[in-house]
Amino acid sequence: TGYVKIFEYVKGAKITGTASPNETININTTILTGQGRTFEYSQSITSDSEGKYEFTVPYSTEGPIPGETQFDTAPAGAYVVSYGDTTKEVRVSEEAVLKGEEVKV
Repeated sequence: TGYVKIFEYVKGAKITGTASPNETININTTILTGQGRTFEYSQSITSDSEGKYEFTVPYSTEGPIPGETQFDTAPAGAYVVSYGDTTKEVRVSEEAVLKGEEVKV
């Protein structure tokens, strides 16, 4: 017997912020599956000429909405946004992921 994971399409939360212009920005978190396995989720982008950046992320760090959503694969902690000497933790609600809401850093 095996297992099948089914993933739902979500709009994804928009994590936005400002850094130096044309700077490489990284975001990552460790994802924990229902089977106890982990994998690293990461993205890298370059901020625009005004230093603005935006990541779209598919996982809530705050857990499901009681009575509405359920899942067993989720981040083990906050997303970590890093660039230069700066590191910031970002928490994202399930509602932000489902509705495509902005989460400002």
